[in-house]
Parts: sequence; structure tokens; C-alpha cells
Amino acid sequence: MKPAQETNDGFAPLDEMSLWIYLGRTKVSHCVAAVELFDELASANDYLLHEADIPADGRFRVCLAESQTAGRGRLGRRVWHSPKNGNLYLSVLRHAVESAQFMQLTLTVAVEIVRMFAERGVRELEVKPPNDIFCRGKKLGGVLVESKGNRIVVGLGLNVYPTGSDGAWTSLSEMHEEELDRNQVAAWMITAIVYAMDKAGLGAGSSFPECGAIRGDAD
Repeated sequence: MKPAQETNDGFAPLDEMSLWIYLGRTKVSHCVAAVELFDELASANDYLLHEADIPADGRFRVCLAESQTAGRGRLGRRVWHSPKNGNLYLSVLRHAVESAQFMQLTLTVAVEIVRMFAERGVRELEVKPPNDIFCRGKKLGGVLVESKGNRIVVGLGLNVYPTGSDGAWTSLSEMHEEELDRNQVAAWMITAIVYAMDKAGLGAGSSFPECGAIRGDAD
């Protein structure tokens, strides 16, 4: 997620079928009711907060966009243009629970994402509170948690491939020796977010008891 106007033509687009295949290798696939993929949105968080239906059975709804035209940072302080292809703009929705630990959710998600990558050989990531993920002093991505009424949404912007020459930013491909499939990375991130939401009291509940033991299972 960068304040720039670049595009990343040449990177393979996200594919819903491939994403479901990777999700099927985790324990979260049955906790996810729907995955929606858009070529462009103003904001994936806004779509889930204002337009998408909340799954009636307590499961999670996922939205991904190849690009965003009005993505924003914490407290809405800055509007970010999110270049097309090459990165991940991902949001997860669930029905809000009164007892959930909302105050700690942003940090819990960021820590879980760092842990997920560490288990896959990317061990130089760190959380810069309250919501940024850094590597070697450069920003890799950020988490944005928002709520409205009975909705809670966790959004993630993650640089997967380089999108410019700004020295303040880095990308996952610069730290990962193997070629990356963004569908696989998305499955890792969905797994981490669902696990973190479960820890915060926003899991899929007794109907989906395995959702609380999923970390490390997305291959």
C-alpha cells in the first residue's frame, strides 16, 4: 500500500478458484462463507462495512481487490492509491460480538501475520504499533480494523511485489527466496486474520470449533 500511482502490469491476477484451493488446505476454509474478488474498489473495507451481506451462520466473508482508489490509513488520516496487481488488498468481515476485545484486535492481527510469515521462513518482520508491519526498517504493510453497527472488518494492505522506487517501502518478494503466488499468500493472510479474530472473541463460535486452532496450517 503506497502513496503512488504505479501499476504492476505483468503480474498474474488473483484467481478465486486458486484461492479456494489454497484455503482448502487450511482449517479455516469451512469458516469462510464467501470470497469476493474485484478488479477495482474504492475500498475493500468500505465495501464490507456498507454493502456486503453479513453471513447469517456466523462465518467470515472475505473481499479482495486488485486495486483500490480510496484505501486509507488508520483514523482515515490519509487516502492511499493502491496500485493494480502485485500487492494484496484484503478485508475480512464478521458479525460483531459485544464481548470481543476490539482494542487489541489490530495488534493481535499484525502479530499473527508476522508469526505466520516466520513459520514460512520470512523471519525479519516486526510490528510497529499500532498497525504497521515492517521489515529491515521499511514498511511492508498495514492493518486497519473498523466497525459499524454489528459489523467488524479487518483490512490488510500488503506489498507482495515491488511497485516503485520509494526507499521507505519494501515487498515480500524481496525477502522470500521462492517465487510467490499471491493466491497462496492471500490464503496465509486470511488464515492469520481469522485466527487473530478468534483469539479476540470474534471466531466462528461453537458451530466451527476448529477455527481456534488454525495457525500454521495454510501451505
